[in-house]
Amino acid sequence: MSPLYLYAVLGAPPSGALGAGMLDEPLRLIDCAGVLAAAGELSKSIDRPVFVADLTRDGWTFQGAGVRKVGEHQAAQLYFTKGKEAISVFSLPASAAKDAHDNTDYVKDFNGSPIAGFTHDKGLYCIVGSSPDDSLQVAEVKRLLAEHRGEISKG
Repeated sequence: MSPLYLYAVLGAPPSGALGAGMLDEPLRLIDCAGVLAAAGELSKSIDRPVFVADLTRDGWTFQGAGVRKVGEHQAAQLYFTKGKEAISVFSLPASAAKDAHDNTDYVKDFNGSPIAGFTHDKGLYCIVGSSPDDSLQVAEVKRLLAEHRGEISKG
């Protein structure tokens, strides 16, 4: 996964070295049997609500969940695959996005990686996709976000 994904969401690429958590750091993995089982543990780990989009209903395979440092913020990450395509669902504090306003949506394609997200109640929630052949498009990530937007768990 490219470290530029989240910087595309959070603002301009950094001028200096990437912060801890962005360069092959070990993830603190959460032992969970499924997407919803991950919610409580992830929420406790980052001490805020988590976007627990259950993409298994859309044919995606849940591969796991973890907590990672993104810049200076702890982020919860859910990871899904479908064939050669992959999706990460991230939960960050809204303060991680420069000038974020509550209840703001965004959609963009950053170097072939479709990104859709929103801010709500001091949280930044996003779905970031990747595929080696660029088959996963912004429209699909945007559709998934619209379908799962309400799946935020406070643990």
